[in-house]
Amino acid sequence: MINEAFLNELKDSAILINTSRGKVVDETALLKHADRLNLVLDVWRNEPNVNQALLEKACLATPHIAGYSFDGKIRGTTMIYEACCDYFNAEKKWTANLPKPPVEKIVFSDQISKEKALRLAVQACYDIRADDAKLRQIKNSIESNKYFDQLRKNYPIRREFSTLKVEMQIFDLIQQFSRLGFQI
Repeated sequence: MINEAFLNELKDSAILINTSRGKVVDETALLKHADRLNLVLDVWRNEPNVNQALLEKACLATPHIAGYSFDGKIRGTTMIYEACCDYFNAEKKWTANLPKPPVEKIVFSDQISKEKALRLAVQACYDIRADDAKLRQIKNSIESNKYFDQLRKNYPIRREFSTLKVEMQIFDLIQQFSRLGFQI
């Protein structure tokens, strides 16, 4: 889908984010355009083998963990549990009991810039730079496969934006935070 023709149409400094499947992107073509684009990559064509040249060109890179939020895993588990109970006509006795997130509320004065407020709130839930730094420690060898898999298998708990309450008086920011899923 993302091939040479598609990449030729992108404007310089465009942001290309791939969190779907590695095979969606022609990595050879992407490497030709990488210097003029801002690449954010969570998936890789030959996982667990990561294209080292592409990793070096990416602004942000993660080990296929975009959907690894704790809340998402619990929602998925709950859906499966409820579907099984419905199928077997069993009483639903279990409910997920989520722990409190590390940061529950953040309050901004009207003196903060929009960009800084968004950055701080997002980082309070998830600092992608930590995942990026860990992945960049991967080396081009057979051990890299194990390292990639270990990053995924031992992924720390990460909470979603919906677990953070944001208080502020900046109206247009309130709308942006709400669209991102934060509690207002």
